[in-house]
Order: sequence, then C-alpha cells, then structure tokens
Amino acid sequence: LVLTGRAADMSTGEIPFGVLADTLRDLVRGAGGDVLRAGERAALAPLLPGAAPSLAAERVQLLSAFLDLLERLSAERLLVWVVEDLHWADSATRDLVNLAARTSPGPLLLLATVRTGDPERSADDEAALTAYVGALARTPGCEVLPVPRLGPEEVRRQLRALLGSGSSAAVASRIEELSDGVPFVVEELAAAAGRPELSTVSAVASGRLSGLAAEARRLVDAAAVGDGHLRISLIEQVLDSTPEELDAALVEATRAGILVSDVEADAVGFRHALLREATDRALGPGARRAWHRRWAEVLHDNPGVLAADPAALAIAEHWHQARDVRRAVEATVGALPSAERIADPRRQALLWRRVLRAWPELADAEAVTGMTLRDAVAHALLTAVPAAMVDIRAVLDSVPEQLMDESERAVLAATRALTGEAKGDLDPRFRPLVQDLFDRFDIFNGPRDLFSVHALSLASRLPGTDDRWSTGVDLAARIAGELDSPRGRVEVVNLRSHSREFKDDPHGAGDFLQREIAGLQDVPGDFVLFLH
Repeated sequence: LVLTGRAADMSTGEIPFGVLADTLRDLVRGAGGDVLRAGERAALAPLLPGAAPSLAAERVQLLSAFLDLLERLSAERLLVWVVEDLHWADSATRDLVNLAARTSPGPLLLLATVRTGDPERSADDEAALTAYVGALARTPGCEVLPVPRLGPEEVRRQLRALLGSGSSAAVASRIEELSDGVPFVVEELAAAAGRPELSTVSAVASGRLSGLAAEARRLVDAAAVGDGHLRISLIEQVLDSTPEELDAALVEATRAGILVSDVEADAVGFRHALLREATDRALGPGARRAWHRRWAEVLHDNPGVLAADPAALAIAEHWHQARDVRRAVEATVGALPSAERIADPRRQALLWRRVLRAWPELADAEAVTGMTLRDAVAHALLTAVPAAMVDIRAVLDSVPEQLMDESERAVLAATRALTGEAKGDLDPRFRPLVQDLFDRFDIFNGPRDLFSVHALSLASRLPGTDDRWSTGVDLAARIAGELDSPRGRVEVVNLRSHSREFKDDPHGAGDFLQREIAGLQDVPGDFVLFLH
C-alpha cells in the first residue's frame, strides 16, 4: 500500500498537520471510506475531508491516532509512506515522521524528500532543518540518498523523453546550458521551447530580484553584465562603492539566492544561469550600455587581475556592447592577437567583421586601426577560411564595398561566388567569372600586400591551359613570403601545396605539406589545423 502526503510552501505560513491530512485523503481516495475503522475516523476527524470547522485538532491525540493507523496498515501488508517536501512540513509532521521511523513495529518503508540549501530559507530555519535531517540520518535502518543535479547526458535523455525528436539541436543546447541540471527547470524550459522568459522559472527569478534593496540590485545588475570575470576587487571599482557597502550588498544578494561568492578566490557568480538571464532582460538599454562602459574602463585600468588574452577579449566585447565605435574598434584590433593565440578562428572572424562594419563610421579609420581597408578585408577573409564557409560569407557581407575601387569589388564578387561552390565538378562554372576578372584588371601589378595574395590565388580557378594559372599562384606565394608574418608563411605553404595538387601531383602535395607543417611549430594552431 503506497500513501503520499505532500507539504506545501504557503505564504501565509505552515499548514498544521497538512501532510497528515493529505495522506489520509490519499488513503480514502485509493481504498474507499470504509478503510478507516470507527474509532480511527473519530480520532482523525479534524484531518478528514468534510470535517466540521468546529472540530479542534489536538496535537498529541492526532499524532497518536495517526501512528496507530500506520501500525495497523503496515501489519496487514507492506506500507510505503511517501512524504514529499518535508522541509516545508510543520513541526508536528516532522515529529511524527521521526516517531514513525523509530518506533513502527510493522513493515514500513518511509520515504521523505528534503530540499537542503534553499536560498529563500532563513539561516535559523536552515540550521534547524539540517539538525533534524542529521538526526533522522542517524536512525537505525535509515539510508540517505543524495540527488545530484543531472549531467549533460541525463539532461539530453530527459529532453528526449519530453520532446522525442521534436526539439532542435539549438534549443536542446540552450536548455542544457540554462537548466543547471535541475529536472524541473529542464521540464519548464522544454515547455517554453528554450525561452526562459516564457517559463515559470523566470517568474521565480524575477521575484527574487524585485525583493532586493537598491545597492544589492546595482550589484546584481553589474554582475549580469560582467559575468565571466566577476572578481570582488573589480566589482568594487565597477560599483564605485566602499568595501562596507559592497559587503552589505553581497550578503543580501547571497541570502536571496541570487549570487554566490568565494572570498579566497576573489570570485562572485550567479547561483543559476536563469537568474543572470532574468537580470539581464530586466536591464534597460541605457543602463546596459553604461555597465558595459564601466566594465571596459575597470578591466583596462586593472591589468593582471585577469589573464591578458581573456582580458583583452572582454574589454573589446564591453566597448562593442557600450556602442562606443572608436573605442570598440581600437579594443577589437588590440584583441585580435589574443583571439589568434587562443586559436579561435570564429572569434577572430567575428572581431574582423566588427572592424569592417564600423569602418565607414570613422573618418580616420586607418589611423585608428593602423592598416588600410584592403589589409583589413584580406586579413578578415584569410582568418575566416579555417572557421567555416558561413563565416567567409559573413565577412563579405560586412565589407564596406563603397569604399573600395572597382577591381577590389570584382575580387570580392568572385570570392562570394566561389564560397557557394562544392568540391570537384562544379569548379568549371566559375572559370568564366575568374577569367573575366583577370582579363579586365591588372591583378599582377597590384600592391604587394595580403589582398593581392588573395586576389592572385583566384588564378587557381583558371583553366590549366591558361599560363596565368601558374604565374598567379607563384606570384601570390612570393608576395606571401615577403610579408614575414605567421599568416604569410601559412599562405606560402597553402599555395605551394595547391600548385602541386592542381598539377595532378596529389602525393607530392601531401609530402610537401607534411614537411612544411613540421616547421610551423610557432604558428597559431588553427592555421596549422587548416593545413592538415
């Protein structure tokens, strides 16, 4: 016989004997009203459905009568009593659970679920619950089963059970990221198609935020914008607060279950990703830009708190989100070597796209970036090649072609057409386009720069009988070698190997690549991976 009683979290306070009443209702529903004997019905009358309001619930009598009922039922067959959310139960119910676990003579399996570490519980209540659970755990025959958060594969398994094959990979990934391994949150986000703003979980998060005092809310707002590099020493400057003010705000945000902190590690973080999401959504655009600006300034003024490369990338991102075009471009150009060092071609391509999109807004763009537009476009294209075809197209879409001359625009048009091709037999369709490019413009006598390397490499699309095929590829390789940069060295190897391949010597191209790659130990990994 399985009976279930549930405690409830009520804003008006605990429900006296609520779990016992719920258990009796479950018993009567499942076994009928005759399951209770006359004396049991009389003793437990205040807890039964339809009880007269005048009936008083006397604590000792009710507890004794309920224990007697459990003893009788367990004498007839195995009794399983499930108490859900014992942490919300009143003290009388907790006493009864304790007594039943220690004194029941019959075959009784008592299963109680308890949520520990609830941020909305006061410190005194948390201490009392911890002591109570600890005492239960020491009861002979008691077994404690911690229920950890779900791992990534378990979340995916739950999503498959909830949605079958009906969810996209993007939605599933989003739910996995935001759920923090909590099954209820997984279910809520699945129902909301991965959009936390449509889930009841979001309402819980918003409720916690609305209860914060002004200074604690400023702290949480700033933390939402600076998530990923939340150091206490940096937050103090971002807020421009005294240590005492920061401590008070941090204590309040921690007690509210929004933030967690580790003083020894100088670190602060959100207790749950959904709390950061809710905070970020509540920020107005002006406030968000202001916090991004402040974070950019503080990170710039405090070198060494974060590792150099993550700091440079973070500063560039904050200035971009602050919508300060000049400072964003300066910081983005400064962060490009960092993205290169950490071998993240997609991040590099994104940074280059931002530079190119901002170019028309700066009257002195060359002075700000330290390069010509031709160089910026060429760097962006060559950076995107190891990433993905979609990144190459995105780079092309961000180029301010109105600022380039006719021949440069023609090179970009040919490049755009070629990004849509597949391997092999589709190649001939682009030969007339490339032939027209080399017929109309003197590509061979252009500036000896990276853009010309890219333009000349298009000669590999010419027919093999066209002398400009080998002349263009060889000249592109020579210019790349003159540039004396890691990217130039990679392009030399790339072009020389292609030259061998297009001359029907694939084995020679492979041997050449293998020899040359061995000498590129100091070149960023994504370039070498592309050559592989």
